Amino acid sequence: MKILLMIFVVVSLIVLVGLAWQSRKMLKQVVDENNKRPKQVRERQLHPKLQQQQKNKK
Repeated sequence: MKILLMIFVVVSLIVLVGLAWQSRKMLKQVVDENNKRPKQVRERQLHPKLQQQQKNKK
């Protein structure tokens, strides 16, 4: 019974490492795709309270 449990633990660890490696690979691919996309420049948005304060200062 102990041998069966040890085999199960080893197989589980191998599967876990494989899944971690696969998710890391997928994350790297997504990051690369995001870096290739052109950046969209847009105005900086302020919180409504800060917008109101700036309007009051002017």
